[in-house]
Amino acid sequence: MVDHIPMEEKIEIGDKFYTSGDDRIFPRGLLIGEVKAVTAGRLYKEITLIPTGFQSGMEEVLIVMEGVHQQVPDADPPSNR
Repeated sequence: MVDHIPMEEKIEIGDKFYTSGDDRIFPRGLLIGEVKAVTAGRLYKEITLIPTGFQSGMEEVLIVMEGVHQQVPDADPPSNR
């Protein structure tokens, strides 16, 4: 399940969810899953994903749609090499 997606967001069956890379733990662009179902909840949409790439399952995933203190970057940060 994906939590806290506002009702006005356009999410459709078959859409894909990817990692943002903002947590600096997982790289940007890893496929998390594909939307299996979208229903209207009380305050937010209720979205069910079919997970991909994680055969043993996942405990928790944070999906950032919009930055709060700054914009979500479009590219990976430069390396310090």
